[in-house]
Amino acid sequence: GMPDGWENRYFGSPTAGDPAGHGDDDTAPNLDEFNGDTDPTDGTSYLRIVGMETFDFLVFRVAEVTFPSSAYRQYRVEHANAPGLVTNGWTAGTSGYEEGTGGDMDSVDILFTDVTGALFRVRGKLP
Repeated sequence: GMPDGWENRYFGSPTAGDPAGHGDDDTAPNLDEFNGDTDPTDGTSYLRIVGMETFDFLVFRVAEVTFPSSAYRQYRVEHANAPGLVTNGWTAGTSGYEEGTGGDMDSVDILFTDVTGALFRVRGKLP
């Protein structure tokens, strides 16, 4: 579940927040909002990728992913490669978990250039 203090802060009671609920229409469930240290009552506050650049280097494709962060969380970028994409599972990026900065962060992930497509996501957790 979610810590009582966090639920009390955002929902007015230590038992009022449903981890699977998301009443602010941002598609992020409350548990994901807690993990990302975002506001579950603000539809514009959720952990998401806000920018991405890719370039080829030798036999690799490098993806630089940008996302908002909190200084109170750690983050990592994960990817799923084509052709199965998500059905083949998510793979942690090469950087692992990194300390949040409280501002936008950039994380680099390295793929082989023969990858024909990839999906990316960012995950947050307590340090």
